[in-house]
Amino acid sequence: MRPILVTDHPELLDNCLRIAAAVGVEIELVPDVGAARARWGGGSLVLVGADVAQRVALATPARRSGVIVVAVDEPNAAIWQAAVSLGAEHVAVFPAADSWLASRFADAQQGPIRSGLVVGVRGAHGGVGTSTIAAGLSLVAARNGYRTLLIDGDCAAGGLDVLLGAENEPGMRWPEIMSARGRIAPSDFESALPHLNGVSVLSWDRGPLMPFVTDAVEAVMSTAIRGFDVTIVDLGRDSETSFESHLSATVLVVAASVLSVAAAHRVLKSPTRLIEPLHLVVRGSAADADLVAESLGRPVTASCPDEGDVRRAAGEGELPAMRRRGSLTSACTTLMATLQPQPQAA
Repeated sequence: MRPILVTDHPELLDNCLRIAAAVGVEIELVPDVGAARARWGGGSLVLVGADVAQRVALATPARRSGVIVVAVDEPNAAIWQAAVSLGAEHVAVFPAADSWLASRFADAQQGPIRSGLVVGVRGAHGGVGTSTIAAGLSLVAARNGYRTLLIDGDCAAGGLDVLLGAENEPGMRWPEIMSARGRIAPSDFESALPHLNGVSVLSWDRGPLMPFVTDAVEAVMSTAIRGFDVTIVDLGRDSETSFESHLSATVLVVAASVLSVAAAHRVLKSPTRLIEPLHLVVRGSAADADLVAESLGRPVTASCPDEGDVRRAAGEGELPAMRRRGSLTSACTTLMATLQPQPQAA
């Protein structure tokens, strides 16, 4: 469906057409308030010019999402009141709103907005196999038919694409996206990334170390939530805290050792970095998991005994070959069933 524009103002019309053309969107111009009421529920967005906003509001159209009031001058109190009456999500004033409206057009062109599951995977300490669990979880999600994104949240690591054997796959990495601001169209983002076994991967490369740029993280996470059913973020010990605000759940990976449990105790005392619900994964047997659960005072969602072949495969960049009936697959399948992501229409 095309956006609908209701206005008699030539400058408003020109501005809207210009921005829509820049993102490849066609606008349907509605000539009067009566026609606007008849078409009110039909467009992907409804843009109401400030010149007719009060008249449209007096026609009392049914409440709907995606209503935007557009203006070329700062709106007065009457225009703001009309926007409230219409249930408008925003009052966009040109030219300041050019980039915002372009992003909104791009969003509408993608179809219904998703609200995907975002899971942060964190280790109690280094070397516990956090990246292996994150990668395994994303591969299981993709096998289950979810549109899946795996994000490398550790700028000091060697790059998740290496773990997945995808370091030579073409596509965008973090350094190339650091200039991103605002919204990114999900379809453009997905097509620009490397893909492996149904998983889209945003990884670091082997270039010089650089910090995360908060605006870029916000842009990526906003796009991930709207464009994917499941997003898995491999969180390093010092990961950018911008990730935490977007998480739906956290997975904490603990080894079956005294030192690892002690480290997990410390992590659990930092609640701002552990978004609930929190799921514990123990790298050990079921008996080990029971002992860890008792020590930490929290239930364990899954246990994952060490598999020598998986460890060797991960070291050689061949993790996608993990066995479908192995402990890693079993643990990640249990986790995915507990997380219960909801598939969404494309």
